[in-house]
Amino acid sequence: MPDGYCVVNGELLPLRTPAVPAVDRSFALGDGLFETIKVINDSPVWLSEHFCRLSASARFACIAEPDKNGIEQDCARLIEKSKIRDGFLRVTLSRGTSESGRFGDIPQKPNLVITGGKSAQADRPCRAGFASWAINETDPAVRHKTTSRFSSVVAFREARAKELDELIFFNTRGELAESIVSNIFFVKNGDVKTPSTDCGILPGITRAKVIEAAAGLSIPLEEGRFTKEEILSADEIFFTNSLSLITVCSELEGKIFQAGETAMKIGKIVLSMLP
Repeated sequence: MPDGYCVVNGELLPLRTPAVPAVDRSFALGDGLFETIKVINDSPVWLSEHFCRLSASARFACIAEPDKNGIEQDCARLIEKSKIRDGFLRVTLSRGTSESGRFGDIPQKPNLVITGGKSAQADRPCRAGFASWAINETDPAVRHKTTSRFSSVVAFREARAKELDELIFFNTRGELAESIVSNIFFVKNGDVKTPSTDCGILPGITRAKVIEAAAGLSIPLEEGRFTKEEILSADEIFFTNSLSLITVCSELEGKIFQAGETAMKIGKIVLSMLP
């Protein structure tokens, strides 16, 4: 991350300032949540939706909810100070400081850190493969954006070793779930399909926008349970996340896919939703 500024518990500081204790629970135990937010034209994209998801996860985890107005003001200050016209913000909410580092020593005062940068993800089709392990759809953490991301780091390492951009995961029932950092959509005979939330996915902000866009275009869309064979027989595949928005999958397990009309139609509507 480039040199710049951050906001720690409401205080604007140089990015490299050691402002969070070493015994912070997010650092020690991965006991925290985060949101990654796209910035376009000095504005955070869909900030209210990101805040709602962060707050819902905080309630589930019994972490004190952050203040919406405070986050909005801090994001605006950071964008202005760091001159992030087009880039990203990351809002991290930790449960707080636990002197003992034990699981049962639960602090009551959270730490909220906001960082950001000017870099953007490359806008290009991606090559994908299947991951070598399954997502546990019964794990409550899979439905929340937690700071514990060890499996994602390992997955990216595996993807790079295979010269791929993404890996697609299935759950323990053999159902299509999600990729390392994105939700998955595929198109078959003009119908759009995406895994349902009970398949063990994080319901993405852009995912919701795609579902809304498809409805507005009267494109049939099914949230359901799908097999490996079904996605391999698709006409189009695309990924969605908050930074790249919609990324076309050009190759999956050696099979070549083309950018299709359905993804382009939906993409245009999603782009029109941006600030």
